[in-house]
Amino acid sequence: MEPIEIKSGPTDVLASGTVISFNNNPIELIFGPEHNYFKVILKFELVNDKTKQKIDGMILDKSTIELTFADLDTISGTWTSEPIAIGGFSNKTLYINVHFYIRKDMQSLVNYTVYLEEPKTPPSSVGGEINK
Repeated sequence: MEPIEIKSGPTDVLASGTVISFNNNPIELIFGPEHNYFKVILKFELVNDKTKQKIDGMILDKSTIELTFADLDTISGTWTSEPIAIGGFSNKTLYINVHFYIRKDMQSLVNYTVYLEEPKTPPSSVGGEINK
């Protein structure tokens, strides 16, 4: 069977799936070979302040970005309002879109899609808005 090619609008879908965190540990998505990889860490925090629901991004090193999703404990789940530009990969802009369920009484569940698009302008920041 030939590999399937998935596109959405002007982007190629690089990866898409569902992950349940192991004991609420961060989830790592690693793209590329060991010597030239790009890593996205999805981290979840519950500090019980519903007024401060947010996504923060931090560049940890030249190959690693960490996205922290804070105070998103909702029964119906939470999602990003639009794909978040998180960097570049193979001379294209890399985006991630997530829909997740984070509950203090259960493991975090994340549905994610990672997209690649020819860059119009390089991403200058990391972050996004949250819908619930």
